This record gives sequence, C-alpha cells and structure tokens, in this order.
Amino acid sequence: MTTAQKVGGNRDRETPKDDDGVRCSEAPGVRGVGHDGQDGRGKPIALVIVLVVLLGGGLVFLVVRLVSGSPAPALTPPLVPARGRAYLGAWVNPEQSANGATASVAQAVSLEHRLGWHFSILHDYVGFHASPPAVVKEVNAISRTGAVPLIDWAGNGASSYLDAIVSGEENATIRALATALKNNKKPVFLRWFWEMNLQLSPSAGPLYIEAWDKIRSLFHAVGATNVAMVWCPGIAAHRTVADLAAFYPGAAEVDWIAVDGYEGSKGGVSGFSGLFGSWYQVWRLQGKPIMIAETGARSYGLAVRGACMRRLLGSARDEQAQYLRGLGSDLKDSYPDIRAVVYFDAKGFDGPWCLDKGGLEELRKLGDEPLFSWADRFPSPT
Repeated sequence: MTTAQKVGGNRDRETPKDDDGVRCSEAPGVRGVGHDGQDGRGKPIALVIVLVVLLGGGLVFLVVRLVSGSPAPALTPPLVPARGRAYLGAWVNPEQSANGATASVAQAVSLEHRLGWHFSILHDYVGFHASPPAVVKEVNAISRTGAVPLIDWAGNGASSYLDAIVSGEENATIRALATALKNNKKPVFLRWFWEMNLQLSPSAGPLYIEAWDKIRSLFHAVGATNVAMVWCPGIAAHRTVADLAAFYPGAAEVDWIAVDGYEGSKGGVSGFSGLFGSWYQVWRLQGKPIMIAETGARSYGLAVRGACMRRLLGSARDEQAQYLRGLGSDLKDSYPDIRAVVYFDAKGFDGPWCLDKGGLEELRKLGDEPLFSWADRFPSPT
C-alpha cells in the first residue's frame, strides 16, 4: 500500500542463530571474572595498586587506580535468520485506529493470544518529519513485545522532496532520526519511501537513488549500525522488472531487498507464486535476504470498502484462506532466500485485507510451521 493508504507479544524467544547455526544474542553474562576485566554482571573492575617509591631519602606512597573495562558492545542490526527460518510479522489494525503503532501493538498482542504464537516483526508507519522521540517511543513499544520494529519512513512522489534530500536541505531531519535510533540501541528495520516505483516514473530513478545514498551515508556517519535499510518496491500489473531496476541503489547500498504485493495486484487470483515468483527469481541474484514487507488477500473473498468484520466471516474455501495456505507450502519448497513475511491485517485501499475467520485459522497454522516457529509458544488458545 502507498503511504497515503496507511491508516493509522512480551516474548520469550529461543535465541536465534546466524546462517552458520551459531547462536546469536546480546553479550551473555559470564559468572566470575572474565578476560575482559568485567565481573559476571558485565561491570568493569577497578584495580587499586599502591606503589612505594624511595625518593630523596623518604618514602612516597603513590596510589594508582586502574580501571579495566571493555568498550560498550557494538550496535547490531536485526539478525538474518538462518536458511530454513524466517520472520513472520504483521501490521495489525482492523479497528482502523489513527493512533499508529501504539494502537497496532495493542491489537497485535490481542491477536497473538488468539493465534497462540508471537509475531517477530511489527510495522510502524511514520511521516518523514515525525518527531524522533515519538518514533523511539513507538519503537520501544514494539520492542517490548519481542518483535523487531519495521519503521516505514514515508516518502512522496514530488521531485522537490527528493531534491531537498539530495541538496542537503533535509540533513538535519535525517541526522535527528538516525541519532535517536542509534542512541536507543534497539535493532530496527528502516523502509524509506516504499513502493517508490508506483509513485515515480522510471526516469526519476537516478534522483531517487541519490536520495537513498544520502540517507544511508548520514545514518552511517552518525554510527547507526543497528539500523538495517530495507529497499522495497511494489508489484503491480502495470510495472515491469525493468521499472524496478531503475530505482535499485545497488547491492552495496541495501541491507535487505523487499517487495509489497497483494493477491489481485496483477489482476485476478494468482496465488503466492503467481504473484512473487518471477520477481523472486530476478532479485534473489543480488545475494541479499528478502522480505515480503506487505502482503494480503481480501477478506471473505470480496472487494468491499466497508469496515473489517472482526474475524466473524470467511471460510477455508475463500480467497484469503487459500492464499495463506499456498504461501506456506510455496515458501517451504521454492523460496529459500525469503527470510521475512509480513501480513497487512487492515482495511487498506483495495481490500479489506484484514484477517477473516478462514484466514485467521490459516495464519495460525502458518505460524506453527518450522520455518516460522523458532520461538517459545503460548499455551494453545482455548
């Protein structure tokens, strides 16, 4: 969904592992004194040495206090799950609340108790000039659930907007958010100006890339290494792979490659592979982890503009349930480089995409698949 279409659990996860199967976590506490001069709780150890010096016929006592301690741990971006594992996330806002991530988190936690498992990514849609402290507050609300925040930092299709970034007029805005996220230390995904190819013509690609490079360089300059930049075009019937390539900053400039696509984006019912298959075969060659950053199928198989029906309707035979069932089987067999899938559980523009009764059951099953179930579970819902 484009920016204009956005309306605005605590997890005990198994510690994930990296691509080599090595367990990834924050620096573990070590009992006793470690080689880094820290005690078992990671606190620096102060050593006091008394030197006795003979000077001019008298004794002089010198007290030397040596403080040994390792530097602060390096900031780390969200981990890339090992092959055979992936994040499963969502934007949860069937109530159509305008209160952003705060309302979405509350709805997500409620939904998790129905599903019996936890989301590992949650969206946070924010404006380009959003207050950095407000963004950090939403990031922390998401992080407290155990999910990784996916910050969707809005762009727009006006050339003046991109010009302002490239010229440096927006440097203060960019540095402020980068610094706030760095100081907050939480791993986050940052998806700037998603679906740019649906708002800009391919001729604007070079200007978009310049703006992307400026933002990335400023984040690096302030040391915000806990932020992973996610490049994310959108799939639509009238856009080609060549159109997408015009906006690609290059493998050295992106951390994750993502895409948005909804059942019906290409016209008619295509299923997961029909929607993403050809795109995947091209972009997997970049050697980056791949994220399906937004996807969904219509509630109860209908294209209506009314409110979401709060999971009351729908069956295993409808479009949404079939789409999610196919997504699960296709991912297991044919898409090893997809390391994250994020469902759009809200009304949207061409939806509603919010989970209906049949879709909710299929999503519950999907979260129990080994691909996604690398977490401790809630007790089964009753």
